[in-house]
This record gives sequence, C-alpha cells and structure tokens, in this order.
Amino acid sequence: MKEPSEKSNLKAMEDGHGRYGAECDWWSLGICMYEMLYGVAPFYAESLVETYGKIMSHQEMLDFPDDIDISEEAKDLMKRLICPRETRLGQNGFIDFASHPFFDGINWEAVREMDTPYRPEVSSPTDTSNFDVEACSPDFTPCDTKPPNVTAPFTGHHLPFIGFTYTHDSILSDCKSLSLSGLDSSADSLPALTAEAYERRIQRLEQEKTELSRKFQEANHLIQTRFHGSAPGSDGTESDSSKYEQTIAQLKDEVQILKKRLAEENSASLRPAKDLNQEELEKKIKELKEKNRQLILDKQDLQRDLEETSERLTIQTRELKEAVKHRDLAKQDYDEVLNTALLDERDKSKRCEKLVKERESEISQLQQKIDVFRLELRKLEIIRKEAETVAERAQQDLLSERLLRETLQTKLASQESKTESEEVERLTSELQKVNVRYAEMVESEEKKRQQIVEYWQVPTAFLQLCSLVRAHLA
Repeated sequence: MKEPSEKSNLKAMEDGHGRYGAECDWWSLGICMYEMLYGVAPFYAESLVETYGKIMSHQEMLDFPDDIDISEEAKDLMKRLICPRETRLGQNGFIDFASHPFFDGINWEAVREMDTPYRPEVSSPTDTSNFDVEACSPDFTPCDTKPPNVTAPFTGHHLPFIGFTYTHDSILSDCKSLSLSGLDSSADSLPALTAEAYERRIQRLEQEKTELSRKFQEANHLIQTRFHGSAPGSDGTESDSSKYEQTIAQLKDEVQILKKRLAEENSASLRPAKDLNQEELEKKIKELKEKNRQLILDKQDLQRDLEETSERLTIQTRELKEAVKHRDLAKQDYDEVLNTALLDERDKSKRCEKLVKERESEISQLQQKIDVFRLELRKLEIIRKEAETVAERAQQDLLSERLLRETLQTKLASQESKTESEEVERLTSELQKVNVRYAEMVESEEKKRQQIVEYWQVPTAFLQLCSLVRAHLA
C-alpha cells in the first residue's frame, strides 16, 4: 500500500480547507500525469508537513526538469490542472480538454472504439515487470477489519499476495487472531501495557495456537479419512479432493502466517519497556512533526511577509531614489537661479558702489565748491559792507554837493546884479565842475550799485546749488 505522504501528493490544495468539489479530481489527474511522465510526484517530500507546504506553495514549487524531454503541450496541460481551482481546467466540462492542444488529432466521437496507443506485455496474471517494484515492508500486520465470512472453497487466487497487508477471503490472516482485535482495542484504550498483560497475551496466543493445531490435525485426519476411505466413483469425487487440497493449502498458509505473528508477539513481549518508550517517542515525534509543520507554516508566512516587505522596500527605495533625483534636479535648478541672482546682485552692488563713489566724489567736489562759495560769500559780505559805507559817503557827498549847489545858485541869484558877467562865468564854471563831479559821483554810485547787485546774485545761486545737492542726496 502507498504511504500517507504518497497519498497526500494527489490531494488538491483546497482539499481540507472548507468546501471543495469535483475540480479536486482534475488536480489529481495533473499530479498523476506529472508522475507518469517524470517518474516522481511533483511535490514529493520526506514528511507530510513538507508535502503540504509544497502543495500550498505549488505556484513556486511546481518545476519541470530539463533532463526529460516533455512537449510544451503536455507541460501546459499539467500547469492548467495543477493550479488554483478558479483557473483549473474542467470547469466547463469536457470541452475544456477537447480544445486543448495536447489532445489534437483525437476523434472524441469514436474514442471508445479506438485501440489504446500502448499495450503492456504481460506473461501471466501475476507478472509485475511493468511496475517499479519496491522493497516490501517487514510489517505484516493486517488491516483492522472484521473477518470475512468465507463459504467458497479455496481457489488459490490470493496466493501471490501472501505476506502482504491484505489477502482476500483469508479467514485467519484477515483477522489478527481469534481474539487479537479485542486485545488491540483494549490496548489502545490503555496508556500502556504492563509486563503481566504481555504475559497473559502470550499465554492466550499459545492457547490459540494449540487450539488451531488441534483443529488442523482433526481437519487433516478427517480429510485423509474421507479421501482415502472413498473409492473411485463413490461419494467423493475428484472435484471434492481438489477442494480438500485447496483447503489444506489455505490452512497451511494461514498456520505459517500465525506462526510468524506469534514470533512477532513473543519478540514484542520481551521488550515491553522498549515499546513503551517507542510509544512515547512516537508521541514526541508526532508533537515534533506538528511543531515542525507549524514552524514551516510560520516560516512560509514569514517568507511571504519578507517578500512583501522586500517588495515594499524595493518600491520605497525606488521612490526614494526618484525623490532624491527630483530633489537634486530641483536643487541644481535652485542653485543655478540662486547663482544667477547672486551674480545680478553682485553686479548691482558693484554698480551701486561705483555710483556711491561717484556720488561721494561729486559731494566732495560740491563740498569744495561750497567751501569756495562760502569764502566768496564772506568776501562779498565784506565788499557789501564796504559798498554800503561808500554809498553812505556818496550820499553824504551828494547831499553836501546838492547843498553846495543850492548855495551857489542862491549866491548866483543874489549877485547877478553886481557882477553879472564875471561872476556868472565864474559861477557857471564852478557849476559845470559841480555838475561834472555830480555826474561822476552818480556814475560811480551806479557802478557800485551794479556791483552790489551782482554780488548778491552769487549767494542766491549758491543757495540754489545747495538745495540741488540736498535733493540729490535724499
């Protein structure tokens, strides 16, 4: 029989996880197809936990070796069978397979009348040359089944399978012993069997062996009596003798099986402590397997989380690189704009410095002019004062001359009668002199007045220049 791990290779991923339907059979078909083509199950592992882990991660674990030449159509068919049930072939029935390239050239209408493409050659019904025969397990313990009711005579059809787990229609090998099933059920209910229980069990087996031997001898004696006591043509026929021989062969086979089982029981009774330890070890192994399965599941979850985290980290790293790239570009643009603005500001600063120097130079020149104008203003102020003094003197002289003229005119009028001619000439001469001097004084006074006016015009221009300088500086 196949091991549980071998059976688990055929189980679909959704089997055992809630509801599932006939699509599980298509999964198993894909597994069988893979195993027939490659000679090994696609998700084979040493333990059930590893097998189930590979089945749950079938998308990553399904692999097609390159050392075996398999067509792409066959690989595609297996991929579409060993996949999630939502995309698995068979959902639409037969049409999914009839339209697949792997089945091109098959006449589905006449498929039942067609010859099989390959017929294995066998030499006999027991020929196993077409199978990969593995080493038989030393465990000959039969299945936990009730002994069948056998009424048919011995036919020998089970002889090729003597020593295997199951033999059809075998009275003694299909039941562990006459009372072994009861012992096993009671043993399973107890935590462990003591040495006394094993001894009692051995005694019962010895009694059963003795009873079976006695019954075998009685049956053999009865058969020999009937076989040898009956003459040809009497009640016993050749068919009856054949049946008796078959029954004898069957009983001999079963006696051999019981002897072997008794030897195993004796061997087991000699080491009960070892069996107890073995049960504990099996229990611990079972617990460790469960822990291992849980650890594998946790590992798969962690692996999945790691892959998701790695993917997120990759995306974040890519986004970070893009952000850094954009930042560098923006920084480069900003640096260029900043450098341009800095150069402009430096040019403006240089122009301002140059303009300030020019303005300072102009201010210095204007300051020098102001100093000169102030000096000239002081001089003009002195000249003005002197001109005012001269004007006052001229006014006094003019007034005295006017008084003198009036006096002379008066004298002239009084003396006209005395000495008109001589005195008139003299007075006329003096009057002319006085008029000339008066005209000179008036002319001199006019020149001084014009000079004073010109001198006063210079401070006015100076004041206007100061106003312009203040406005420019502001």
